[in-house]
Amino acid sequence: MSAAGYWFERFCFLMYSAHVLYSALTNPNLFGHLTYWSLCLQVVYFSIDKSSPTAATTVYFVQGTAIIGALAVMLGYTTMALGGIYRFGSYVTWENAIGHNAGTIAADRAPYIVYAQKFYEHYWPVAVLLVDKALNHAALVRVYAGAKPGYAAAVGMGGYLLIGSIWEQYAHAKGTSGIAVYQQPVEFTTAYVFGKLGLDASGLPEDLLYNNALKVVGIGGAALCYYLILPPLFLMADGKKKSTAKKTK
Repeated sequence: MSAAGYWFERFCFLMYSAHVLYSALTNPNLFGHLTYWSLCLQVVYFSIDKSSPTAATTVYFVQGTAIIGALAVMLGYTTMALGGIYRFGSYVTWENAIGHNAGTIAADRAPYIVYAQKFYEHYWPVAVLLVDKALNHAALVRVYAGAKPGYAAAVGMGGYLLIGSIWEQYAHAKGTSGIAVYQQPVEFTTAYVFGKLGLDASGLPEDLLYNNALKVVGIGGAALCYYLILPPLFLMADGKKKSTAKKTK
C-alpha cells in the first residue's frame, strides 16, 4: 500500500467515525435513517488495513458491501428525493419535513446547509470509495485476484440487502415505516396502490411495495453499476494475467 493510500484510509476512518460518533451523542434520532447505518458500514470498511494479508477475506466481503451500500444509498436517495419533490414541491421543504418528523431538527435549515449535508451523506461516500480504489489499487487487486465478477457483486448486494432488511424491521418495530420516515407521497402506500387495482391491503405494511421497489432501484441498480460501470478490480487482475500469458507464448 502506498503512503497516500494508507493516509487516505486513515483520514476516511477518522472522518466517518467522528461524524457518526458526534451524531450518536448529539442527535441519535438520525440513526432511524438507513443512511446513518450505511455510514457506520463505511467506518467498518475504513478501519480495515487492506495491506494486511490476513485481512483479505474481510476486505472481500466488507468492501463489496460498502460499495453496493454507497451506490444503493445514492440511487435510493435520488429516487426518494423525486417523490419528496412531488409531494412538497421543493427539495429543501421535503428535507426539512423529514427532519421535523424524525425530531432531528428544531427549525428549518437553510438551503445551503441542506445541500451540503445531503451531498456528504448520500453522494460523497461514492466519490470516496472511487478514490480509495485508485489509491489502494495494488492491495485490492491482491484481494480480488481470481474472483468472479458476478459472484463478488452478488456478495456485496446480499450483504447490503441484509443490512437494509434489518433496518426495515427496526423501523417497523418503532411503529413507523419508510413512507413516514422519508415523507413520501400517499400514492406510494400499499393501500393506495392496491386500492387502484381493486385489491384489499388489510394487514399489509403501508411501505411494503415502496420498500421493495427501493430495493430493486437501489440495491439492484448498485449491483449493476458495480458489475458494469465500475470495473471490478479482479477483472484488472485477470487482465494482467492474460496479457502476461500472451507475451510468454
